[in-house]
Amino acid sequence: MLKIMRRTAAVAEVASPTAVRGSFIHAGNVFDAMTVLGKAFRTATKDVLVIDPYMDDKALSDFLLTAPEGVPIRLLSDQAHLKATLRPASQRWQQQYAAKRPLSIRMTTPRAA
Repeated sequence: MLKIMRRTAAVAEVASPTAVRGSFIHAGNVFDAMTVLGKAFRTATKDVLVIDPYMDDKALSDFLLTAPEGVPIRLLSDQAHLKATLRPASQRWQQQYAAKRPLSIRMTTPRAA
């Protein structure tokens, strides 16, 4: 079954427009996710918005450092599922980068993000 699903995804990938190729990531392919997100964040010009109910410090350290300086980063997470490591990491981020890499974090009510 897994082979059939991967083959179907490959066919859909080839048939998709060039602009969206590579945007589908199989569950568990964490390196692929990091690579694709890094590419997307590097091309940001206005701002970056990340919505993840289970966000932790890795959002900052593994992905968002690729965003260009001066591009505001907005994070939206679920207050019930937010990992404890995000707040201290965001405080250190703001101490180090301040206006060079603006960061804001908002919390939603549980299950809204």
